[in-house]
Amino acid sequence: MRALPKSLPTPIAVSEAVNNEGSKTPWAKKRVMRATPRISKRERNKLESLMESRYPDGPLDASISRLHGFLTCVVSGPMVVPSEWIPVVFGENESDGSAWESMDKARDAMTLLMSFYNEICTDLGPGGRPSILIDRIGEPPDALDLAIDWCRGYLVGVSLRADEWKDALGDPDLARVFDPIAAEASTKGSDAHPINDPVGYAELLDFLPECAVKIAEWWRLKLVVWMQAQQSTATSGTVRRAKPKVSPNASCECGSGKKYKRCCSPLQVV
Repeated sequence: MRALPKSLPTPIAVSEAVNNEGSKTPWAKKRVMRATPRISKRERNKLESLMESRYPDGPLDASISRLHGFLTCVVSGPMVVPSEWIPVVFGENESDGSAWESMDKARDAMTLLMSFYNEICTDLGPGGRPSILIDRIGEPPDALDLAIDWCRGYLVGVSLRADEWKDALGDPDLARVFDPIAAEASTKGSDAHPINDPVGYAELLDFLPECAVKIAEWWRLKLVVWMQAQQSTATSGTVRRAKPKVSPNASCECGSGKKYKRCCSPLQVV
């Protein structure tokens, strides 16, 4: 297990890497910090405090960085409804307000959480600027940036649909962008060590937002293919007439000389 300095971390948003020419690249040397997050630092701190007070021993360890990773997985992976993932954040029965001091406090907490969730949805959507929320220990120029908690939060999201993820990771394209997250979340950590290999670790931090984007695109395409298959099945199941419809006023095909509606029609007029 890697040895790291013990200090209170500061969450920092790291956006998808962009090289000096402005194009996206998986292993860029330059990190772009998101200047204006859509929820403020004060709101993030409040949300983290609510997690601490409501579910301190939960799988997210009351960490805002883990929450960001968790919600990124929820947004980008197979569908998980709020009634399933909200209890992971605040504990069982928290989503209906029954364990809060008042409904107003429950409403405030849910408003903050959903604002954070919607921010991530926007980041991962078309035209968005994907980011991860890392922990910064210390102050520049000696600061140490870590993505361990973000990656571990992501894997908590994976656990909600473990079977679907297990099957999907048989695709090497998905595995390629998922493996860096899983490796960093493990007790061993990724190959790039934040202290022994700071350059390699900085490149990993640049790559992680792109991993989240590629994973979201993979699952989005899977959903589109599934919807097209459903539509195709519905179309192929349409019942069609074996022969053209006969007009009620047309001459009956039996040769009687009567109108069809007064002869062989099942709706014969008497």
